[in-house]
Amino acid sequence: MSGFSSFPFGALPALLLPWYASAARPLPWRETREPYRVWISEIMLQQTRVAAVLGYYARFLSVLPDVSALAAGYICLLTVGMWTGRLLKEHLMDDVFNEENESFMQETRLITNEYSVNLPTRFYYKKKWHDGWINVVLPQRGCIVVGSPGSGKSYCVINQFIKQQIEKGYALYCYDFKFPDLSLIVYNHLLKNKDKYKANVQFYVINFDDPRHSHRCNPINPTFMSDIADAYESAYVIMLNLNRTWIQKQGDFFVESPIVLFAAIIWYLKIYENGKYCTFPHAIELLNKPYSDIFTILTSYRELENYLSPFMDAWKGGAMEQLQGQIASAKIPLSRMISPSLYWIMSGDDFTLDINNPDEPKVLCVGNNPDRQNIYSAALGLYNARIVKMVNRKGKLKCSILVDEVPTIYFKGLDTLIATARSNKVAVCLGAQDFSQLVRDYGEKEARVIQNTVGNVFSGQVLGETAKNLSERFGKVLQQRKSVNMTREDTSTSISTQLDSLIPASKISNLSQGMFVGSVCDSFQEKMEQKIFHCEIVVDNARVAAETKAYKPIPVITDFTGGDGKDHMREEIERNYYRIKEEVSGIIQKELRRIENDPNLKHLLETEDDG
Repeated sequence: MSGFSSFPFGALPALLLPWYASAARPLPWRETREPYRVWISEIMLQQTRVAAVLGYYARFLSVLPDVSALAAGYICLLTVGMWTGRLLKEHLMDDVFNEENESFMQETRLITNEYSVNLPTRFYYKKKWHDGWINVVLPQRGCIVVGSPGSGKSYCVINQFIKQQIEKGYALYCYDFKFPDLSLIVYNHLLKNKDKYKANVQFYVINFDDPRHSHRCNPINPTFMSDIADAYESAYVIMLNLNRTWIQKQGDFFVESPIVLFAAIIWYLKIYENGKYCTFPHAIELLNKPYSDIFTILTSYRELENYLSPFMDAWKGGAMEQLQGQIASAKIPLSRMISPSLYWIMSGDDFTLDINNPDEPKVLCVGNNPDRQNIYSAALGLYNARIVKMVNRKGKLKCSILVDEVPTIYFKGLDTLIATARSNKVAVCLGAQDFSQLVRDYGEKEARVIQNTVGNVFSGQVLGETAKNLSERFGKVLQQRKSVNMTREDTSTSISTQLDSLIPASKISNLSQGMFVGSVCDSFQEKMEQKIFHCEIVVDNARVAAETKAYKPIPVITDFTGGDGKDHMREEIERNYYRIKEEVSGIIQKELRRIENDPNLKHLLETEDDG
């Protein structure tokens, strides 16, 4: 310690300064005596190496060259922090999609009755998900389900309608566009729930692709035609299904003429030999006979004279081109339906179309094929028209008419059925991808009537006018609007309310699979304050998968195996086809002989010869 105290400290400056002058590195803070810059360098050098400080020191001073700039930056930083804190406190931009304003309380009660269809749901309200129910307490007021492909309208809604209505003992008609998708569900669910019906319920299926798995049914069975108006209706449905463009031209001469002609032929077969040959195939074959024979025979019946007068005027007046055009308008479309399989199915009588007969309830599936839609839709449309007329009567069993992909088939009287069927316990459920399809295939007037008369609406993801129309249907609701104005001194907040769409069209256009919006109707007995819904329909996927895996195929209905053990379906169907042709030829010959031998009618043949 004595040695340290004796060290000549006073000599150090003289020793160090010459060394510093010769060896010191050239650094920017050594070239200035400005306190601010030296101070900054000292702070930086305390944190890291000289090499790292060099670049950062220069950049720092270029932005904040003096104490006043540094102070201003500090004040700005404090201000930004204060404003940010105020913004956070106000929770601005927390709900950029307006979810909170557009969410609403929905029905959480389960409301059931002997007719109802009830779907479990999940919906969002006040920052949490709730369990709820869609209660279709009056399916008789009509139901329409729309949604783009893949939206889940069949899986979540239509399939549930099928299952629950069978469980409640409904007579059922199901139009299956993509046979056998829906038919398998109907058949297998019916097997488990036959005990729900008071009478012995029977399952029937119409399938033109495979006669083995199809029953036979004559849609123009004479027993259920009371007057010529029924024949006209059948002809009308057939022609408009074969020529969809005619739907927009109803009333035109070349639209009405073939309909009237075919109606006269159907009614003729009804009154000839007590309707022995009154089938749709016989009507097609008769229409394709020489028109001179057809007119001669038909005009021999007084009740058909008025129907044939336009044709007879053309014939007698020599307007052969007009006459041939009228007849061709009927023949050409119907010729597409000349098929042995179709003849086989439509010429039999395995069952009748009074599906909601309390003594003989029926569950009927009719299958279409997208690849043969134009042909099959016409034939199936005839079944549809007859069923609509027959089920909408008093004193019948509760009944469901379920038509998925309704634009693929012209369903005459659909708007009237929806409007009038409630009192007769008929529930109509329609499926479509878009309202514009209805306008295209049914015409604007009828499509609007259908949209406006259905009481229950389900919609998955849809776009354009459909989304807009639905949004308007759901109406508007008071929504809160918050405006925040911030100044240096203060923050002002203004809150207002305004009417805005409860469910905007943009939201309907972006629904996820399984999410649906819509509305239901209530009744005097089951009141519901909130009839509108925006929710996810809950389906037990595991249960559905297990049920589907255990499904039994639709059984063979007609076995064409002969005594030799071989399948003779083709021979049997062709035999029926040629039998019908021979019967029609026999009718022509027999009728011409009758007219020839009747003095009061013989002049008709003379008219023919003159022509």
